[in-house]
Amino acid sequence: MGRSLAPSALDVINPATEEVFATISAGAAGDVNRAVSAAKTAFATFSLIAKDETACAAEAHTRRL
Repeated sequence: MGRSLAPSALDVINPATEEVFATISAGAAGDVNRAVSAAKTAFATFSLIAKDETACAAEAHTRRL
């Protein structure tokens, strides 16, 4: 995790009310590259875990939400 490489932000507008309800980072190509790199690194370990184990972990996490 880290800060975005993009210096600007975008308002997120609710189409029903046309009101700004959030502000997000505009993002930059470097942000995408960092995210893809992190996903590839995580997948190397994640892909070795049995599917039933990941399913149980996902269900447990969902219940905590």
